[in-house]
Amino acid sequence: MNAKPKAPRTPRPEREVEIKLLADPADLPRIAALALVRDRLLTQADPVRQHTAYFDTPGLALAKRGLALRLRRQGVKREQSVKTMSSGEGGDGAGIAVRREWRWAVVGDGLDTSLLRQGDLSELIPPDTLDSLSPLFTTDVQRTILLLRAGDEGRVELALDLGQALVMSPDGQPSARHTISEVELELKQGEVADLFRLAADIHARVPLRLSTRSKADLGLALLTGAQPRAHPVRPLGITPITTVMEAFRHIGRNGLAHLLDNQPAFTEAMGDPAALREMA
Repeated sequence: MNAKPKAPRTPRPEREVEIKLLADPADLPRIAALALVRDRLLTQADPVRQHTAYFDTPGLALAKRGLALRLRRQGVKREQSVKTMSSGEGGDGAGIAVRREWRWAVVGDGLDTSLLRQGDLSELIPPDTLDSLSPLFTTDVQRTILLLRAGDEGRVELALDLGQALVMSPDGQPSARHTISEVELELKQGEVADLFRLAADIHARVPLRLSTRSKADLGLALLTGAQPRAHPVRPLGITPITTVMEAFRHIGRNGLAHLLDNQPAFTEAMGDPAALREMA
C-alpha cells in the first residue's frame, strides 16, 4: 500500500538579529578590502544577483500586520519567505533589528499560497487575503557575503548590497526607483555587542550611517509615496523597580532610537524642522 505524500511542513521561524548601515556605493568595495575585514575573514561567497518580488494585497493587508511576503530569485534557486517588518520581538529599536522569518525553497516564479495556510502563518495571514496577493514592488541587488570572526567566539555575516528598489507602472515601466547601497551585519554567533564593535571599527575607516528601514519598508514608501515624518520620543521602559544600571541603558537606547526615528525626515525630507526639533 502506497503512503500518501506528506504536505510541505511549515518551517520554524528563524530569529534574525542584524544591524543595517547605509554607505556610499563607491565605498562598498573599500569595505570588503579593509585589512580589519580581511584579517577576520572566515569565508567569502562569490557575488550573487538577487531579484526579489514583494507581494501584498492592493490594500496592503500584510504590511498593516507587520509582515513582508517575498519571492526571491537567485540563479536557478527560488525562495519564498515571510518576514516580520518591525523590531518589536526583542529588538530595542536602537539600531538593532530582531525579526522572525519563515523560508521555503520553491520551484518556479509563482507564489505558492498553500505554504501560507500552515502553522503560525495561518493565524498571522487571513485566508481571505491569499487570492488577492500580487507583486507590488521589487528589488534587484548584487550581494557579496563575507563571514567574519568577531571577538573570541563570535561570528558575523557581513553582506554588501548594491542595487535598486523598483515600483512598476501598469504598462511595465518603472514609476519609482531608489538606489540600495547597504551594509548588513547579521549575528550568527556571539553577543549583540559584537555587531556594534564591528560596525564601529568599519565606520572608523569608511563612513556609514545607521538605518532602521528594511528593503520592504523602502519599497512600501516608494509604492505609497509616503514621505518620512517627525516622530515623538518613545515611552521609557522604566518602573519603580528599575535599577540605576537598567535605567541608564533604557535612556541611552531610547535616545538613540529617537534619533534614528527622525533621521530620515531630516536627511531626506528637505531637512524637516519638526524632525530637527525632535532630535535636538
